[in-house]
Amino acid sequence: MHVEFKRYTWDNPFFSPKNPDQEAQPNQPFVGSTQSKINTLGQIGAYTAAQLGSQFHTHCFSVFIMYDFARIIRWDREGAIVMKPIYYDTDPALVEFFSRFSQAPPALRGVDTTVSLTPADEAALARGKLKLSSDIAMFKTSIPGGGGSLTMIIFPRCDASPTTPACHGTRTSRAYDLAGDRVVFFKDSWRIEADDILPEGWIYAELNAQNVPHVPVCLAYGDVASLPEQRPQTSRFSTADWACRRRRLAITAHIHSRHLLDIVGQTLSNFSCTRELVQAVHDAVVGESIHVL
Repeated sequence: MHVEFKRYTWDNPFFSPKNPDQEAQPNQPFVGSTQSKINTLGQIGAYTAAQLGSQFHTHCFSVFIMYDFARIIRWDREGAIVMKPIYYDTDPALVEFFSRFSQAPPALRGVDTTVSLTPADEAALARGKLKLSSDIAMFKTSIPGGGGSLTMIIFPRCDASPTTPACHGTRTSRAYDLAGDRVVFFKDSWRIEADDILPEGWIYAELNAQNVPHVPVCLAYGDVASLPEQRPQTSRFSTADWACRRRRLAITAHIHSRHLLDIVGQTLSNFSCTRELVQAVHDAVVGESIHVL
């Protein structure tokens, strides 16, 4: 079960009544402004960011327990949905949640079912192409392409930097294209879903179509097909009647997206002479200048 348990006492409160005899109100905001509350929020967020960054998940759950009540939190790349207080001594809702969670299919528990472990023979082939040691675990996924085609790739685990749960969650890695028998650059992220913001893969494809120099070729790109329950839910429910809107924060919608490039670059610190460094910067400036024009 991918659920994190956290318990806080009245000596180190997060968001709680002023004393144990005062009940937590359902419409009380979960976020406070004191330093201790901000620190605790940061601690919970760091745990969740590490979990989402190290596992192939679309979302995850936390259970926040304080004194005689608990809150269930659903995290995704847009933010968090916090349930009203559950007084678990008298309310069976928390037990029911765990019962339903344990019986739910992996997709509903937050597992990214588009990623799977690679069969041994294909994993060995990919390790050889990527020059990886035999103890590296290899994973398999597909990238949408034109005409409904799919490009199957094999890649090692690429952890996302654990900053905050609500972010692009970008992962990048070298990968092996099975059909093309080549090493490619794989990028997985949660892009902003807005009409005026174009997908990164689409921009690469347009630049390639216009023969812009010094731009990698985008081999495949598209949004990840998933169940409705796997998609981010925070922005969707932020306008619900039951949502606390005291802060009136606008939640930005995100959607899971992937793309492949034909060139695997190196860091600018890996150059054999000054000419290579200057040439790399020059090529990037030329490509960007033509793109802007």
